[in-house]
Amino acid sequence: MTERPIRLVLDTSAILAFASESLHVGETISQVDENGAAFGVPIACLAAAHKADAQMLHLLTSHAVCELLTVEIDEWRRWAAMSDVLGRLDVAAALLAASDFDCDILTGEPDAYGVLGDDPPIVGI
Repeated sequence: MTERPIRLVLDTSAILAFASESLHVGETISQVDENGAAFGVPIACLAAAHKADAQMLHLLTSHAVCELLTVEIDEWRRWAAMSDVLGRLDVAAALLAASDFDCDILTGEPDAYGVLGDDPPIVGI
């Protein structure tokens, strides 16, 4: 756990890209670190990426500026409602985390956030 502010949330596609050794994701994480910030990984997105290389997932989640983002039990209704809107719980988790921390989502699936309109809070891989 870090005391740094979270400035970026990785969604499932970004986690999978990291596990496939994407330079773009690695460079983005390095830039977040250089800027004195942290990145968040919602537990729902990590669970959705569970079939990825276990060593790479461990490398990601043990990074010095990685925050694993869990959900409080009383937030389940908010998660359920957003999941209904977006069609996927992991995408909803990423969006809600980005909203909570007022930051962007790193994603390889920008269309998953298309329902949000022309300017969703995403950074494409």
